[in-house]
Amino acid sequence: MVRAFTEMEIQKDPIMEDESKKDFIKSEKQKWLTKAKNATIEQLDGKSGHFIKWKEFTMGEVLFTYPKLYLGPTFETTPGPNLHLYLTTEVDPRDVEFPDETAVDIGVPLSPYGAQTYEVPELEDPSLFRTAVLWDKKLERLYGFAQLSER
Repeated sequence: MVRAFTEMEIQKDPIMEDESKKDFIKSEKQKWLTKAKNATIEQLDGKSGHFIKWKEFTMGEVLFTYPKLYLGPTFETTPGPNLHLYLTTEVDPRDVEFPDETAVDIGVPLSPYGAQTYEVPELEDPSLFRTAVLWDKKLERLYGFAQLSER
C-alpha cells in the first residue's frame, strides 16, 4: 500500500489533483507506514528461520513471536494425511525420537501454501523453543523443519 501510494505521489498521478482523494491517500499511507513499522519491530523481537526439506517437499519462512507463529507467503509443503506443525526445544528433530517430550503441537496447517498465523499455547519459557517442525502423525514422518534464531 505504501509503495502504491508513494508512486501516485512521485508520478503525479491525476488522482492526486482531487483534494479529498489526496487527503485519503496520505492518511492511508501513514496508517500503513505505522503498521509496517510495528511489524518490523515484532519481527526483530522474534525468532525466524527457513524450512529445510527432509522427507517431503517443504520450503518457506517461519517467524515465532510468542504467542504467535507465522508462516510466510513463500511457505509451501506437500499435503499429508495428518500433517501437524510443532514447536520444540530440540535444535534438530532428526536427532531425537520425534515428537520429543518438549514438542508442542500447534495444529494442522491451514493450507499447504502461503502465509498463515497460529496462536501458540501457553509456554512456561518460550525462549527455549528453537525449531518449528512439520510432522505427519499418521505416517510418523518428518516433512521438514526450521531452526529458529534471533535476528
